[in-house]
Amino acid sequence: MPTVRPVLRTTALLVLSVLVVTATTGALLSTPGREPTGLQLILSPHPDDELLVWPAIEDDPASYTVVVTLSRGEATGFCDQVQARTQTRAGEVLPEPQPAAGDTAACGRARVEAWSSFLTQAAEHTEEIRRGTTERARRPDPRWGGQADFWVGDDAAHVVLSLPDGALDQNRVVAAVEALLESRGETLPDLPLRRILSAGYWNDSAERGSRTEASGDCAAAQDCPGTPAVFEYEHPDHRALSLAMPALAPLTEAGAWVSVPTGGVSSLRRALGSNTGRLQTMTLAPPDYEVLMGLGPEGEQGPERLGLQQQLYGWLAFPGQWWPVGEVVDRQVLFAREQTYLVIPGGAR
Repeated sequence: MPTVRPVLRTTALLVLSVLVVTATTGALLSTPGREPTGLQLILSPHPDDELLVWPAIEDDPASYTVVVTLSRGEATGFCDQVQARTQTRAGEVLPEPQPAAGDTAACGRARVEAWSSFLTQAAEHTEEIRRGTTERARRPDPRWGGQADFWVGDDAAHVVLSLPDGALDQNRVVAAVEALLESRGETLPDLPLRRILSAGYWNDSAERGSRTEASGDCAAAQDCPGTPAVFEYEHPDHRALSLAMPALAPLTEAGAWVSVPTGGVSSLRRALGSNTGRLQTMTLAPPDYEVLMGLGPEGEQGPERLGLQQQLYGWLAFPGQWWPVGEVVDRQVLFAREQTYLVIPGGAR
């Protein structure tokens, strides 16, 4: 059993049908001499979703963290209005290259550049994603949608796949992860898969959003397994990633952590086909949340953007012109300080 370092991150544990336990976690103190013995895989559908699992990043020095975006996010319409959406006087950063309207390749490059900048700067505060001495590689595989870019370091790796933005499906997600695991020993470290963290929050309620029971999109219970009480997010790529998790969890030693809305989990379980697991809430310590999501005094373009998510992904913010902040996920706040996960047990030994 590896020794776990002291932590500052805040953790709240909610076990289904049993009891609630609360603890505290935060950004890790630096510990030299790490010797990882297992992989921790962070999966996000697009570059800018990864913050959904930030509170759940394992604080074990034996974990080697691999941060993966499955797509390059090239289909967002926000690239067509990047100049208008980037409020530089409030502290937001224009992506490079700045794509012209309709240039999906440049859009993907802009999003990956923002993602890379976010991870590089966030690593100054979150040791688990800090790569250390790094080698860059590009590898082709049709299961990755073509070319995959790897930045593989001594202590962590950052990976960009090329699956199509807006057209993910659960089988392609499973195949892409299996191909990543096959690259162990050649590109990634040859270590067992300890955990998967799925940054694919999916809340598709039958009452709100564009897919509703009234529109005929929710004929079966599993079609719209969400709750109207919190942030509605129907993106099909988030759906695909969430639905892939029950098939991927058995490949892990310690399970798959699926970002889920608070409430309405019984219908989500039916959609996932997973009747096992527990709910767990994890909460970032206030200083860590401030580093990532902080807002400052009001100016001519709204509050000053102090957090890295606000600065580097501000041009992608919704539903307003900056990312709303809050303690818990509600109808307006997605990247809240507290996040909830369905933990599907692993099966690897």
